[in-house]
Amino acid sequence: MTIENVLFGEPEKVPSLIPSQYMDKEPICAGERKVLSTHDLTRAFLWYSENKGFDDAAKYLNTDSSIASRFLTLAWCNRLKSNGFDFPEKETATWKVMQANFEAFSKQKEEEKAARVEQLKTVDIQEVLRNKASYLFTKLEESLDDPNCNWFELARKLDINKALVPHIINVIEEEQAQLIIGCESKKDYPTVYSTWNDVKSDLLKLSQAQKVTRKSASKKPESKTKAVNIQKLIKSFQYLKSCPEFKVESINPERIIGAKGIWTFETKYRVLNHYVALDEKGLSIQGTTIKNFSEENSISKTLRKPLEVLPAVLEKTMLQNLKMVKDLTTKYQKISSRSNKTTVLLKVDK
Repeated sequence: MTIENVLFGEPEKVPSLIPSQYMDKEPICAGERKVLSTHDLTRAFLWYSENKGFDDAAKYLNTDSSIASRFLTLAWCNRLKSNGFDFPEKETATWKVMQANFEAFSKQKEEEKAARVEQLKTVDIQEVLRNKASYLFTKLEESLDDPNCNWFELARKLDINKALVPHIINVIEEEQAQLIIGCESKKDYPTVYSTWNDVKSDLLKLSQAQKVTRKSASKKPESKTKAVNIQKLIKSFQYLKSCPEFKVESINPERIIGAKGIWTFETKYRVLNHYVALDEKGLSIQGTTIKNFSEENSISKTLRKPLEVLPAVLEKTMLQNLKMVKDLTTKYQKISSRSNKTTVLLKVDK
């Protein structure tokens, strides 16, 4: 007994709508749509089984052959439908059930495939990051004997980005764990242990600087005209793109235009500035000067320990920074409106 017999019952002894010549070629209804009897269906299924395969079934179901191989009867039914034939009421109900099962099975397979692809993608990316982190660790290790090494600057030269930083730190901490085996207290730790701490600290500072810079760069101008105007405004504006000495990087100066406020750091004199916009129009630029800021609300202070203060400025909110600056023991001074080649643009206020 064939699967068609199970699904549709035994063939009936009734006149066939499919003439005998159709046994030599595919059944096609040339005129109006016709309802096939179980006998006609069985003959049609036999023809398809003999003359068509998995690839043909895949085309009829619009799926791949691995799925089509499980739903051959449905594929032949769909082909007959497209060729102008319909089925009796009982067989139509069975066809609808097969169609629903096929759709459910296809959906399940698609979800499983998507999950596998995503899993492989995640695993591959993480593996690539780990491998690259191990390589970069060896490059950093080569400079351990240099007491004057600026780890922030070296990390920039090695093109270390914030996605790699956590992986590199993991490798460093594994190395540190090996270094202190057998040490009874911290005073027994080798000197290189603290050096690796300095490396980790600078890597985190680089990551934070890149995070702020990337966020600032992500906002695009509202229109092409506005973009042209902004480019004209910042054409002559001077600033320092990166300062390895204090481990900070500048944001895009375009972000100053219309900002509520901006934090800058004058590297030559170690002065931290906070410019607050005078009105809703926000800050602006003219030549090398920051315009439209409130001298009364803006602040300026010299930093005695910039390597401690600057990372906090990048991480904290405006209110937290204002409180932190207020607690500094140095005195407030008159803020300068000019920016020059030693000025780092830290971040704008949200």
